[in-house]
Amino acid sequence: MEGKDIQGENKIIFDINISSVGDLYGILLNKKYDFVTLEPEDEKVSVKFRKDGKVVDERFIKYPIYSEIIIKAKTIANLDVGETKETQEGKVQIDVDGQKYDFLAKVVPGNFGEKLFLKLKFIEQKAGDKKVSKKANLGQLLGFFGATLIILLVVGGSFLAFIVLNAKTVDDVRFFLTLGIDLNQINDFIGTTIRIFFSILVCILTIFLVIFLFRFLLTKKIFKKKKAKYGIFALTFFVFTFSTAGAWMFLDKKVRELPEWDIMALGDVQVYDNSKLKSEKFTKAGSFIKDTSNMIGPVEIKFDLSQLAKKESKGGTLKIRKYTWNFGGGIPSTDTSEPELIMNFTKKGNYQMDVEIELVDEVNVVTKKTLKNLPMLDIRYIVDIREKQLNSGGKQITFDATSLKELGKAEWYTEEGGDDPVYEGSIYITKTIFEETMIGLYLKNESKKSKEFDKVFIIDGEQGGRISGDIEMTKSAVDDKEITFRVVKPKTSEGSGFIENYTWKIENREYKKEGENAENAEKSSEIKHKFGTYGKFEVSVELTSSSGEKKTITKIIDVTKDLKIKDGLKFSVDGEKIEDENVRHNSATGEYYINEFGIPSTLNIDARYVKPDNIIYALDEISWDYDSDGASDGKGKKGELVINKEGRVKITVNYKFKNIKKDDDIVDVKEIIYIEAVKKEFDVNFKINQNSEYAPALIGFDATKSTVRDSNISKFLWDFGDGIKEDGDAVVEGHRYLKDGEYNVSLTVVTSDGKKYSTSKKLVLKPKAQKVKLKSSMLSAPVGQGIDFDSSDSIGDIVSYLWDFGDGEISTSANPTHSYQKPGKYKVKLTVDFRNRNIMEDYLEVEITE
Repeated sequence: MEGKDIQGENKIIFDINISSVGDLYGILLNKKYDFVTLEPEDEKVSVKFRKDGKVVDERFIKYPIYSEIIIKAKTIANLDVGETKETQEGKVQIDVDGQKYDFLAKVVPGNFGEKLFLKLKFIEQKAGDKKVSKKANLGQLLGFFGATLIILLVVGGSFLAFIVLNAKTVDDVRFFLTLGIDLNQINDFIGTTIRIFFSILVCILTIFLVIFLFRFLLTKKIFKKKKAKYGIFALTFFVFTFSTAGAWMFLDKKVRELPEWDIMALGDVQVYDNSKLKSEKFTKAGSFIKDTSNMIGPVEIKFDLSQLAKKESKGGTLKIRKYTWNFGGGIPSTDTSEPELIMNFTKKGNYQMDVEIELVDEVNVVTKKTLKNLPMLDIRYIVDIREKQLNSGGKQITFDATSLKELGKAEWYTEEGGDDPVYEGSIYITKTIFEETMIGLYLKNESKKSKEFDKVFIIDGEQGGRISGDIEMTKSAVDDKEITFRVVKPKTSEGSGFIENYTWKIENREYKKEGENAENAEKSSEIKHKFGTYGKFEVSVELTSSSGEKKTITKIIDVTKDLKIKDGLKFSVDGEKIEDENVRHNSATGEYYINEFGIPSTLNIDARYVKPDNIIYALDEISWDYDSDGASDGKGKKGELVINKEGRVKITVNYKFKNIKKDDDIVDVKEIIYIEAVKKEFDVNFKINQNSEYAPALIGFDATKSTVRDSNISKFLWDFGDGIKEDGDAVVEGHRYLKDGEYNVSLTVVTSDGKKYSTSKKLVLKPKAQKVKLKSSMLSAPVGQGIDFDSSDSIGDIVSYLWDFGDGEISTSANPTHSYQKPGKYKVKLTVDFRNRNIMEDYLEVEITE
């Protein structure tokens, strides 16, 4: 009998008579071959039998059979089943048909898998090894048989119990592989064996219990010793029977908790195609991605670090409370509390997986560790996928594989089409899809022999219980940890009924809500949850239709501490303040709008007075992202940007606010500035080059950036505000002012066609140095005692005062009085603003006692 697998134009005949190591034994011994080699190739495994150094017989088998044979051979030869990159060899004695042989096995890594060499060598029996038989009577035979049976039951039961209670790795169950049991069948085998063993044992114990119980009941009271003996036996067997039944139930539960050995064998870091994983068409092992290089996207991947997490937790002495996942490529990091993450990759690029874990020991000491040897994803190509919903029901999908032309000609396969492509070409439009559909893409080229699909797409159906919806959240205005969740646009396909139940899972809690009619579906799905901490959390809801169909929707949310900016940014252009009425600020969304901003100009942004709506937080750090590309372009409480191009300008401002009581409590707030830059009809401006704030002073002026659209400036008429006027150039190197005071300097430009445009600025020169000095009526005072603070020793033309008393309270009076409500040391700061825009500060410390 021959097995066939159609591989394009060529046909490969597979030998179905070879399915195990035992089959290879039989061929080697019957044909008297020297040894056999199994060599994996592109789409088959070659089995070559050799004799006298020559290949005398060659057959072919499929990869699944080869995998079973090589695992079995490694197990028999005591080789490492999980090791595939190193050469291994081993030798053991085995028994075949009553004869002893040396079993020699050797595995060598290859391009398509490990090459396997097998050889059997007959071991000659010595003359003194003849068996001697003795006659035994029937009683001895029965006794021997009974004792052997009891020993086997005890040993077998103990072995099975040991496996069930202690098996943690594939190595712990390797014994079963020698019995020809596949990894995915070991748990079923153990469960069945335990059921047979304990059912026989419970049956035997029950029989003895019934026998001794009836003897106890039927024995007359006059035979006290005999009745007591039967009673003790009955009680003993009663205890044994129910103890055995309890042990049976306990072990049966433990069997169901055993790991999936075939999945565990895949390694510590498991990467799955999640679309396959969600589909009933693929097993979990079939969804495993062996090679993460040269991948074709888009692809939804599930990462599972469960095996690695068990090792890192060191038997439970450490607890992993957070996983921080990074992939680079512009993908933001994600925090999870579980060792699993589903990520959708829709763009080309190399994504190096980097996971940092946060461990907590038994005394709550926190350590962080970066996991090593994690896979890198190389998304080389992207298939563009467009979905169109049809009014008649169902949907059509358009696949565009134009970017994959260099790999070969695209062939598209469906389950209905069988082995023949339903379409050849880069752009494939499906028929109307109503139910889950699998579509295979094969890129055909001359050098390619394998017919394995290059990419498999799983398309969700529109019928057969299709349920859809999305999770929406609304934060409470009072408590930023309290969030209301609902399912928006919940719907089912025709014939699936309505959504009957919503089951929410958030943190360690579960909420159940009953659905109502379609008009109230969103409202009936609502639940309210209060999170214990801030951070990223996974929220899932299972939707169940009245027809019994289920759909789980999952969303990662970020619960952040909300702060609103109360006192916002101040703006100026080339040193001139932009009035507040020309700047729109939406404090709820954190957005600023500046329209018709004349260019070329320099925008100055002042964040010194920015304050949040919560007084226990103070501004700690500001970073400026002038092109909103995610990278910081500068730090500090003042920002400056030269704008010389028309169009829209977007500036991102990132604040860090620190809790004045807890240094580790930091809140990030982001605001965005939108600017519409336009080139005006004219822009007359000049810069004041002031080296000194005090009179007398030599002041320079620069009007080189002044422009008039479609015209040239021919004259610059200066009025320095001190009675002196000058018909000069765009740049005035120096004009001397002899007295202090406020001067109104104006500039008028005259164009070649005689038009005039003017502007003016104020110049302030101080008569003497400025100083700020604060003092208090006492430096030490009890709680509740009023303290007078005085700024009268400050010198200069002061226009405003700002006192910060160090306990969250402020004042704008010149000489305020303040009392403290708690003992401690407080740092008092006075900030004064002078008329010439100079700002100065002074500090002192007060101590408050009980």
